Amino acid sequence: MSEAQWAEIVRLCIQRLRRGSWYRVLDASAPDTVTLDVGGAPFVVDRGCVTLWAERPTGWSVVREDPPNEVLGPVYGVCPSCFERAPLRASEPELTCPSCRGVFAVNWAGAV
Repeated sequence: MSEAQWAEIVRLCIQRLRRGSWYRVLDASAPDTVTLDVGGAPFVVDRGCVTLWAERPTGWSVVREDPPNEVLGPVYGVCPSCFERAPLRASEPELTCPSCRGVFAVNWAGAV
């Protein structure tokens, strides 16, 4: 496997994984697909649906929804620790996760 250890879902494809969520990479050797660990099982996704990273995220992933998500609104974050989702306001530099209570910076520059 290459240096990629983590994959962020950046585009919805046929697979119904949520944008902004992160998964450990099991195999990135195929040219058109990546195999991820989803719930403890291998799951193959199109390579164009993910961005590959060498390290686990340290800040909230930002997801913009159009139309807005019915519960979370037009912009929400994905916690880098437990992957819980939470609504975001455009000015928040950091956010406390309602689930794990961790406080992390918001990665506005990497919004998907």
